[in-house]
Order: sequence, then C-alpha cells, then structure tokens
Amino acid sequence: MVFRVNARTVLELGSELISSDIIAFYELIKNAFDAGSRTGADVRFLVVLRRNDYLRIRERAQSLGEEKASKAEQAEQLADLIRQVAGKLDPSAGNESVSKFNAAVELSQDLDDFVKRLDACYDQHNSIEISDTGSGMSLSEIRANFLTIGTPARKREVDRILTQGGSKTPLGEKGIGRLSAMRLGERLRMQTARAEDAHLNLLEIDWRMFENLDAMIEDVAIEPTRGPSKEKKGWHGTKLTIGGLLEDWTEKRVRKFADYDFARLTDPFLDPKARPRVALHWNGERIPIPWLDPALVESAHASLTGTYSVKAGEPTLELRMVANKLGSFEHPRETDALTLTRPDLEGLLAGTDNQLPESALTAVGDFAFEIYWFNRRYLAKIDAIGNQAAVRALVKKWSSIMLFRDGFRVFPYGDQEDDWLGLDAVALGRTGYVLNKNQFIGHVRISRARNPELVDQTNREGLRETPESKVFEEVLHDAVTERLWSFFKDVDLRYRKRVEDLGDVKKEIVGLEGRAKAALGKLRKFVPREGMEIFTDLAVEPQQVVLGDAEATDWRLVFYPAMGAMPVVSVHPDGQLVGALV
Repeated sequence: MVFRVNARTVLELGSELISSDIIAFYELIKNAFDAGSRTGADVRFLVVLRRNDYLRIRERAQSLGEEKASKAEQAEQLADLIRQVAGKLDPSAGNESVSKFNAAVELSQDLDDFVKRLDACYDQHNSIEISDTGSGMSLSEIRANFLTIGTPARKREVDRILTQGGSKTPLGEKGIGRLSAMRLGERLRMQTARAEDAHLNLLEIDWRMFENLDAMIEDVAIEPTRGPSKEKKGWHGTKLTIGGLLEDWTEKRVRKFADYDFARLTDPFLDPKARPRVALHWNGERIPIPWLDPALVESAHASLTGTYSVKAGEPTLELRMVANKLGSFEHPRETDALTLTRPDLEGLLAGTDNQLPESALTAVGDFAFEIYWFNRRYLAKIDAIGNQAAVRALVKKWSSIMLFRDGFRVFPYGDQEDDWLGLDAVALGRTGYVLNKNQFIGHVRISRARNPELVDQTNREGLRETPESKVFEEVLHDAVTERLWSFFKDVDLRYRKRVEDLGDVKKEIVGLEGRAKAALGKLRKFVPREGMEIFTDLAVEPQQVVLGDAEATDWRLVFYPAMGAMPVVSVHPDGQLVGALV
C-alpha cells in the first residue's frame, strides 16, 4: 500500500509555498538563469481588459440573465454590455489584440453566450509571458523534470558541483518553481526546445482541472506534445505564457512593482551592467527597473563594512567603520577597524539563549556585508540625485538591510515590515544614537557554495532555523548594535562641543521643556484610551541636579519609533552642558 494524492493537493501546495506575486516571479525568473540564459529573463504583461472591469461586467451580465426581460430588452442589454467592454479595452495593448477581443465579444448571441465569450477572451488575450534563451527542454525532460513536482534533478546538480568544489550552483533545487505559474493565472502554455530539436515542444495546463474534489492526481492527464518547426534553426530556450490572470494588473501597479519589488529582486548595489538582466514590459513598453545610485551611499553619514571568513578552521570577523557626519557637531572623518577572532565570537554565542554549538562558527561559512547609516535630520542635496526632498525620498525608498544569495534576493529580509536583525527593539531601549532599521541601507552577500548550511525555507519566507543561521544573524546583530554604536559614542564623546558658559543653561532647558511638552501633547492624540495610563508613566519628568552654584535639569530621553527622539539634556558632573538631542 502506498500514499495516494488527491489532485487538489497540487493547488494547496501552490498556495502554501508561493505566498506572494514577487516570489512567484522570482521562482520563474531564477529558472531562466538556472537554464543558463545569456539574455536573462523577459517578463511581458499583455493586458487588454483589466480583471476588475472583467469581473464587474461579467457579474452585471449574470445578474441581467436572471431577470425576466423581453427579447427586445435583452437585446438592448446585450448591446450595452458589448459597448461597456469596448469602452474598457486598453488601446496600449495594440490594435490587433483590442480588435480580436472586440470581434469575439460582438458575436455574442445572448447574455449566456456573452459571458462565455467574455471568459474566453479574458483567458486568451490577457497574459503574462516569461521567456529566456536558456538550454530549453526536450519532450523527455518535460516529462521527467517539469511534470515531476519536487524533482531531484537540480538538487543532484547542486550536490555534484559542491562535491567537486565548484562555486556556481543553480539557484533552485526544490523542484517547485512550476507551481509559481499557478499563483499568477489559471492557464499555462509552455513552448520550449533544446538547440538540437527541430520542433518546439509544447505543454498546456489548465490548473482548474485540479479542483475536482473526487479526482486523484493520476486522473488529471497532462501530456507534452511536439509542436511546429522552430522558426530559427539552433534556437533554444523557454517561453511561458500564463493566461486567466488572477490579479488586477494595471500599468500603474506594474510600475510600482518594478520600482520596489523588482528593484530588489537582484542585488541593487551591483553595477547595472553586472546585475542579472531582468526586463519588464507593459503592453509592449519597457518599464525601467531602478538601481541604487552610488551617489547615495557615497553620501552616507556613516558606514559599516565587514567580512566573515573561515581559514584553516578559524573564524574571523573584520570590521571597518567610518563616520562622516554623526550630528550637528563638527568632526573630521573618523575610521576604525576591528578584528574579532574565535574567543570574541565565542563570546557572542555565550550570550544566546539557545547555547549554540561552537562548530556553527565555522560551518556558517564566509559572508560579507556593506551597511550605510543616514541621519535623516541632516540629509542634504546631492548634485547627482537632486534636492533634499529627492534625497529623503530615495533614502526612504531603499532603507533596509537586504540579504542576497549569489546576487538574488533572499526573502523576506529587507522588506518594509521586516526587522530581521532586531534593530528597532534595541533602539527603543537606548538613549543617544538611535540605530533603527529605517536609518540603514545595506546588503549582506552569501552564496550556495560558501554557505551550504544557510538554506531557504521551502516557501521562500526566510532561512531555515539552524545553528548556522542563528550565528549568522547574531554576528550581524552584534556588528550593528554593539560595535557600530560604540564607535558612534566614542566619536561623540571626543568631538561634541560643550557649552562652557552655564549662564544660559536655564534658558536653554526651559526652551527644551516647552518643546518636550508640546511633542507629548501631539502624541496624546495617537494614544488609545486604554493606553493613557502607560503614556502618563512615560511622560518626561525633570530631575533637579545641583552642581555647585549652578542648578540644571537632567532630562531622560524618551524615544518613539514613529516620532523620533524627544528632547534630552545631559549635564556632566563637571558642570558642562552637553548639546540636546532631538
């Protein structure tokens, strides 16, 4: 007796493992690079009728079909629906596509026929096409690999390369990428060929066939076929055409997708010419995918770069820190370098709750990172970018510390809601320099060959939790929250100007007190009734400090992530007033 698998399991796997549109695109695009495509991957949207308009018109047609109207009234209703469709077709899709869509709908005989034709046109004339010039697949390879969910073919290739000491391995190895097409649409048509094939090899899948509750997976017949002769002898590659689109794609949405999600799909710190080529098109028009302007990181107020390496079984972390402008006070460009060896790194493990094994320090493998810090209060015009507003917008857009394996993004590290290094939690409990995730733009680089123990979860939602992944995150967390923060404090203590004349101290403090109270008043508007008691406890209370003949007030720093830092005045025991942080 063996396990039997219900056909619906395929749909469940797709929905559970491919959790977002960008992960679906990632899986399909990386397949192009794994196939050795020298031209990268092209993603083309062809949308004649957006999904929301299709659903609205379809629902209206069904509703009218349930009414008891005369033939004349039904004819008028049908004509009106056909006019609605014509009015919603996107001319940017091209005259040919628009004309075919219109012509098919205009042949409708009645409301029921209209719905059927509308469905067919939406399926056929709206599509997402992903193409490459990789090795392609033969008919036998389609059967053995593409139609085998969880195929070990890529995993065997990865293991062979690693065993032979190779450095370049396929990006995928789990054999689930084909399920990504299901996330994007209900129909899939594949055209592929090896260089030696004389004909195209075709495969068509309607994922709706798997919805039958009583069907077993072997009941759903899918068979690749030999297609027409190749237009160009020797051509090789794959083209996936996804129809029956499940999302409401518009040009505005695709441009937004390009500006954020696709911009982070490959490492934006790389030179644009060195980045893996991914081209995005909307109805024939190329949509630019932005890259990170080097002028922005070159203008960072501080930076942290690091290299973690294992040589002869001994782990070493080398850090270099640079401070260009930490705050309102003047200071020269300061640098510092640290080298942490096994005893230092073992000390990090001693502070973890999991009591990680020391072997993880070597098993984690080599990795490197570049992290840039921006004091948003002192952002200024950058000639190569624009005015202060443009710089602020760019810092906000790119703020994150992203993780890349072999040049491709590891999700979800670096997403807006993701604080994988726990920076905000540390910042909330500290005074002085606040190092929260929104102040950083950075990337961490790993590889499949050098870091075999840092493996993605099957659903692409982070690394698997292992001793090595814990060490990896702990090293990065310590580098930012302890080493960089201590460096900032040291520069601050050495260069921040102190007010020697205490005659104006009281006046300054009164002014700060007013600003603190005003800010607290604004914050009260955002605090729910049940939280007022906690809010009251957080109110800034002045503490009187008598320093000889001078009386000053020592304020406690209160930090709210959404609002920034509240005023703080620090009076040193020698009677000197240190500048205020705001």
